[in-house]
Amino acid sequence: MERVIQYLRSPWLAIALIAATSVYAALAASVPGWAERGFASPVFAALCGALALCTLVCAVERTRVAVRTLRAGATAPSALLSAPHAGSAPLAAESADEALDAASRELRTVGLRVRRSDGGLVASANAWGALGSPVFHWALVLLFFAVAGGRLTRAEGAIDLPLGRFVTDESPSYLPGAVE
Repeated sequence: MERVIQYLRSPWLAIALIAATSVYAALAASVPGWAERGFASPVFAALCGALALCTLVCAVERTRVAVRTLRAGATAPSALLSAPHAGSAPLAAESADEALDAASRELRTVGLRVRRSDGGLVASANAWGALGSPVFHWALVLLFFAVAGGRLTRAEGAIDLPLGRFVTDESPSYLPGAVE
């Protein structure tokens, strides 16, 4: 089960599904007379369903990371710690404490909160910034469910009206044989 979840969490799978859905949608919209049937087909539903499932698994994982981050005092997840740094500043100091103080001042000038840890500094931005990605992914999941719910509960139909007849805009008048 863990391998399946890891596969569904893969960004490459999400990118492939987004690309496949986009290509399918472009092809379906470009075929004359097929614009509506393409988006109601099982292929499109399967692509969107798979993408929704990937987004759901990703949203759960990102929520777990954000909750751990917030509980740990808004320190960066390990993936961010190994990322390339955005900038650097030269520091000249006589001792380690002076270097830490200078680094702390420099980090505060760019708007980070700084606290001392064992032999170093921990700098973080707004603690609630960790929730941006999970909120975005949960919004996408809700959008998928809203679109799917709208497609499943939608009613379509057509009424053939002979010339000179009319239908009142009431529920019973849409039943078969109700045309006057």
